[in-house]
Amino acid sequence: MVHGTPQLVPLFPSGSGYAAVAGKAVNSAGVPACASIDPGSWTAGTVAGKALAAGTRSPAAAATARGTAGVDVRTAQVGVALAGPTSVRVVSAPAAAGTGDPGCSVPMTYTWDALPASGAVTLGVPFGSWTVQEKAPDGTWVAIPPARLTAPTNAAGPAVSTPVVTLDPRPLA
Repeated sequence: MVHGTPQLVPLFPSGSGYAAVAGKAVNSAGVPACASIDPGSWTAGTVAGKALAAGTRSPAAAATARGTAGVDVRTAQVGVALAGPTSVRVVSAPAAAGTGDPGCSVPMTYTWDALPASGAVTLGVPFGSWTVQEKAPDGTWVAIPPARLTAPTNAAGPAVSTPVVTLDPRPLA
């Protein structure tokens, strides 16, 4: 799996701890920008005739003053069959009607550079609705065909549709 760079984030100690989510939930001004990436923002609902429970964040991690704590950050794993040396990115997409995806109010993009020349990679992608793209030899970004993607099957059914992949963190109710 292709991982992000682990980061040490200094925070004021909190007895209840801090929960972490993958991605950027607020913009540079601190305004909420993308609720989709936070599993706790996905409300209970029915998708494709299946009742889903509300999404939940990973357990909070607390540390004492000057201490450290590890925290698990949940992501969905998306497999990509590579067609040559390339970069891959996911770009937030409008949520399809009826998916329950809370959406992003500001466009989000996450990029993985310098991937292997062939084979397949598995990317840890934030929850939400995304278009998966690769960089073409001419430098433009093009959608990767669904046949070259493997995404988890959400509790409500397959995650891949053309051309959007919806990664839903909710379990069956």
